[in-house]
Amino acid sequence: MTKATQVAELSDLICGEKVHTNLGIAQLVEFALQRAEGVLADNGALNCLTGSRTGRSPKDGSSSKTPRPAT
Repeated sequence: MTKATQVAELSDLICGEKVHTNLGIAQLVEFALQRAEGVLADNGALNCLTGSRTGRSPKDGSSSKTPRPAT
């Protein structure tokens, strides 16, 4: 997220946008559907497209404080 985007989002909050906290699952799903951020799947799950730049890169390694056991 760019600094300009962060400033714009903070500005929206400061300028009177309503902030919701501690919502239940049903309320979160309802808001997402109202904002057209996703659709309900056949099994009732919320299905959202997140874009092409989410998740981890296949080149990311994993780190661990403990050594892996020999196999």
